[in-house]
Amino acid sequence: MTYLKNVRNLIFYVLIRIIIFLLSLHIIGSFFFLRSDIQNTKNYYRATCVVLKKRMVYEALGMNEKTKQVEEEYSAKYDVEYVINNVKYDAVAMNSLYSNEGNKDEINQEMKAYNINATYPCWYNVNDSSNVIFNKNNIWPVLLIEIVILLLLILFASSKITVTYFQSENKR
Repeated sequence: MTYLKNVRNLIFYVLIRIIIFLLSLHIIGSFFFLRSDIQNTKNYYRATCVVLKKRMVYEALGMNEKTKQVEEEYSAKYDVEYVINNVKYDAVAMNSLYSNEGNKDEINQEMKAYNINATYPCWYNVNDSSNVIFNKNNIWPVLLIEIVILLLLILFASSKITVTYFQSENKR
């Protein structure tokens, strides 16, 4: 019985360590993505955009060999105008720099959030005034939550390991 309990504790210990390792790798990767995201959006400044027109764009990606169906992707494009220093700019806006593609239902849902002739906060690229996004992706909150989860997991694992160690030492 003691042998099985020790094996179970060892498996638990190894699994916790693997989870901690994988979560740490994920957080490190997220941090580098975040740095890249900050670099990509640092030239974007806030403005107020008027949506003039919205449309769904279809793109055929090719044939899926397994399903023998055409893989397709949709994205939403918004013709907008904004004014900076009394100069009016026309641009094509996207929801964000990333994750603009999806299936037809997802894009329809996204497009419902933006009404024609309505104004919305947006960000324009100072180097290319025709490049506008509605949302600057900011993954800081997600990254902070992941770090808290990692710390709690490490705390839990270390306390479980410590308790298991002292229990086995007391039985000797």
